Amino acid sequence: MRYYEILSEGRSQKVDWQAIYDARDRYSVAFNQALKGNKIYRGLPFNEDLLHANPTQTVRKSQNTTNFYTLLMDNLASWKNYPKRSRALICATSEGRAMDYGYAYVVLPEGNPMIGVCGENDLWDSFPNVMSTLNLGGMDRFNEVIGSIADGYGLRMDDDDYQSFIKDLEKADEYRAQGLELDRSAVNRGFYRAIEYLFKQKVPLIRTFESLMMPSKNGFDLTSLGNLNATSHQGKEVWFNSPAWLVNVDSWDRFVKLMTDKGNPNEME
Repeated sequence: MRYYEILSEGRSQKVDWQAIYDARDRYSVAFNQALKGNKIYRGLPFNEDLLHANPTQTVRKSQNTTNFYTLLMDNLASWKNYPKRSRALICATSEGRAMDYGYAYVVLPEGNPMIGVCGENDLWDSFPNVMSTLNLGGMDRFNEVIGSIADGYGLRMDDDDYQSFIKDLEKADEYRAQGLELDRSAVNRGFYRAIEYLFKQKVPLIRTFESLMMPSKNGFDLTSLGNLNATSHQGKEVWFNSPAWLVNVDSWDRFVKLMTDKGNPNEME
């Protein structure tokens, strides 16, 4: 998803300095990493000193596209150790990237969660194996390919429920095995090549998707927060499943003073 689409998901709430001071021990890994320069950022369209977000409390869907790749990343075996995208806070390792789309915040996840790291600065551009094999411009187009298969066979292709989605894929596999042609009038001509490739494979569609989307084939990395490296992970989109503090970059110096016991939370307002 494009970074501007993740800036206003509405899962943050205002907090005060006393609250973050009282909980500072739970965020020590993130704070120490940030002091070393290994920061995570998020841009938001509003300007507050401090925010708190808990992405695990709501289900997040892909924005400005259908939800197929999120559904697959949440459920494919090769992605089982990665944070669930549907329960994640999507961020970046570049302050400049965040500032392009709003006020920049330093993001401090609670504890030491696992961090999914894209190969590029945007997930849509982070699947080179998918894009080169299917001749697509991004993962939004991959979603459209799946949608075209559904339209061509008159299937609903559920993008909310994985089991329903699998049943629809199995139905498409049945039609393929029977030699039934897609209704070409319902399929985007630009996706003929991609669909032809998918249909030529001698395995179920879900297995082809698994092979194409494997993180190891697409430059993804999985690391703990404590091992996040600003140099090797610079400019990447990242995501995690954990509550987090979001500190406005303009309030960062005050925040550091507070966290190092050099400030009184009552004086930070």
